[in-house]
Amino acid sequence: MRSGLLLILVLTLSAGEVAEIDRLYLLDAARERNIGLKVFHPVGGEGPLPVVLFSHGLGGSQWGYAYLGRHLAAHGYVSIHCTHPGSDWLLWDGKGFGAAMANLRKAQEDPAIWRDRPGDLRFILDHFAVLVEQAPTLAGRLDASRIAVAGHSLGAYTALALAGLRPTLPEGQVDLADARPRVFVAMSPQGSGGFQQPGAWAAITRPVLLLTGTEDEQPLGGSDHGLAWRMQAWDGIPEGVKSMLVLDGATHMAFAGGGMGEKPDAAKMAAICQAVTAFLDARLAGHPFEPPVVEGGRWLPGP
Repeated sequence: MRSGLLLILVLTLSAGEVAEIDRLYLLDAARERNIGLKVFHPVGGEGPLPVVLFSHGLGGSQWGYAYLGRHLAAHGYVSIHCTHPGSDWLLWDGKGFGAAMANLRKAQEDPAIWRDRPGDLRFILDHFAVLVEQAPTLAGRLDASRIAVAGHSLGAYTALALAGLRPTLPEGQVDLADARPRVFVAMSPQGSGGFQQPGAWAAITRPVLLLTGTEDEQPLGGSDHGLAWRMQAWDGIPEGVKSMLVLDGATHMAFAGGGMGEKPDAAKMAAICQAVTAFLDARLAGHPFEPPVVEGGRWLPGP
C-alpha cells in the first residue's frame, strides 16, 4: 500500500466544495488486514451527514471511482472508499501481463477473498471513532443511522453480501449480512456461478439499486458473462426492494470511470452519478424511489 502523510485536497464542484482525505488506515489485527481508506466529504455545512461505503472491483483500490465519490460529496454525502487487501491493485502493479492475469484469476477464485471483503466493510462500520481520530474534520459528520453500501463488480458482490446475498463457500452457504446499512448500490453485479449459486440473493430485503450496461462483459469471464448473466442478480433479488438501470453502450469499465485501455466516458459517468444520487436521496430519507429520466438508460421495473 502507498504510504505517506495525510493528504487533504479541496476541490470546487458546482454543487458544493469537496474535501478529499487520503492515506487513512484501519488495522484489523485479528484478521491481519490493514485497510486503506480515502474519504470524500463536503466542506462546511451542518452534520451529521449520510455515509456511503464504497467497495472497488478486483484489482482496484481506494483511489478508484473518485468521480462518484466527488459527486456524492458535492451533494451532501461522506463517501468512504476502501482498499481490500488481497484483491487490490498490488495484484497487477509492476507485474508483467501474464503474472498480473494469473494473480487476478487466483484472487477471483479464492474463497477467503469472498469472505474477507464483506468483513472489511463491517470493520469500517465498527471503527468510525478510530477514523475520526485520524481525520478530526469528520467529527460529528458521520451519521451511523444513514448508511449506504455501494460497489462495482467484485465490489457489487461485497455490497450485496452485506445486504443478505449468501455465497456458497467451502463450508457451505454463509450469511455475511450486516444490519446497519439501509440501502445498497451494486454496479455490474455478477450472475450465478462459482461462489454465487442460484438462490444466493433470496434473503435480500433492503432497497437495492443495480446498474449495468448493454456491453458490460465481465473481464476474465468471456462473452457469456455479459448483460444476460448480470440480469440473474435482478431476477434473484425479491420483488419490491429492487430497481435497475441498464445503460445503452456502457462497458464494464465505464462504471469505473475508465481503465484497462478504455478512456473515461463523461456521459456514462454523469448518468451513473445522477441515478445513484437520486436513489440514495430517496431511500435514505425513507421515501419511495422515483427513477429519474437518464439519457440512454432503461429502468426496471418499467412503467
